[in-house]
Amino acid sequence: MDLPRSLDANVEDTDDQSEIKDLNQLAEDFSDNPNHSLDLDNLPSDLTVSQSCNASAVTPLCIRTLYGTLNYKTRALDRNAMALTNYHDQFNNRSDIQMFLESYQPDAARAVIAFYFQTDDVAGATNQQSTATAEQLRKKVGREGNLDAHILHGIAFPTPFMKYSTGGQALAFKPDKYTPTNTNEPFLKPGFTMCLHRKTCHKSSSPPMVISNKQSHIATQNAVIFGAGDSGVGKSGYCHSNNGTDAYEFLTSFPTSCPYGTSVGATRNTESEEIVAFNDRNGFVSAGGFSKYFPRPAYQGAHGVVDSYLSRLGKDKYKCLFNRSGRAYPDVAAQGYRRVMVWNGEKYLVDGTSASAPTFAAVVALVNDALIADGKPPFGLSEPVVVFDGVQSIYGRHDWF
Repeated sequence: MDLPRSLDANVEDTDDQSEIKDLNQLAEDFSDNPNHSLDLDNLPSDLTVSQSCNASAVTPLCIRTLYGTLNYKTRALDRNAMALTNYHDQFNNRSDIQMFLESYQPDAARAVIAFYFQTDDVAGATNQQSTATAEQLRKKVGREGNLDAHILHGIAFPTPFMKYSTGGQALAFKPDKYTPTNTNEPFLKPGFTMCLHRKTCHKSSSPPMVISNKQSHIATQNAVIFGAGDSGVGKSGYCHSNNGTDAYEFLTSFPTSCPYGTSVGATRNTESEEIVAFNDRNGFVSAGGFSKYFPRPAYQGAHGVVDSYLSRLGKDKYKCLFNRSGRAYPDVAAQGYRRVMVWNGEKYLVDGTSASAPTFAAVVALVNDALIADGKPPFGLSEPVVVFDGVQSIYGRHDWF
């Protein structure tokens, strides 16, 4: 389902011993056997997490078992859809997607959806299907786009899928030590689906806040989902404001800190997740914090969760480094550690909320399918429904859905 046009101006089987590489450049060799040689076409009806998961290389089968969607049958394919957005020349290579699905989602591979999903490319956006160049490999261009498509198809197939790509950069930009060049995304260019996933994050002192006003209109009708970020409260040595004072402070991310989207953090492991995913080898730490601009919305105060956290933290700890009355994020979390993907014809492992956010988006797409089939409205702004109306973690874990 596309957004109403009135909002257009507001939005913007592989070899079992093949190598899986690590995208953090600290490469390790892995046997490509993360699901213990299970026959994906003949899975047992009582499959357990321990049977389906290998925490060192996490696949769609593991995630579908972990979050209870493995045996769900879609019922509203003509009325439901999911989408992702690409910026900064990211693209979704169809051959890579097909290679991934052949290994980990054979039903989707047989349907060759990798070669048939719709695309909408505007403002000079890239839709590259050729092999990545040496420069693109160096900059990891196409990695994010592939990862998103792998996860959405791998979990929520056969939900209809759409890809939107927007070229260029936002005009408004204020450089600082952490972000010396313009990496702001062109959110306000025209384009967008019932469940929309967006990936990368910016330090919130850089993008113009008018974007969030537009985002609020979209969120009332569609689930808009963002990754919380991958640098904790900010990378060491870069936690300084760009307002002229150079004050030391925690860095918040945008648009994930906006209250009109669902912010997704990352957990690690499968049978005993840790609250925050991290990887000491590549510096990844799932991000979180409090918005500098947006006050805490009412839904975050209803059950006292944020106040309880702040009380445990203490009123003087990290004083002046963050806005205690701001919108807190993330709202939910999902597994985002050592996820398998294909990029430029090779398999890799990745960490980050770039993996957990599309995981959550795919689950929401399936939940929407069930709601629509039962004659109920789909999720729009997800936070009040998902987090604070008594929906608890699957199997009592730290991941909230």
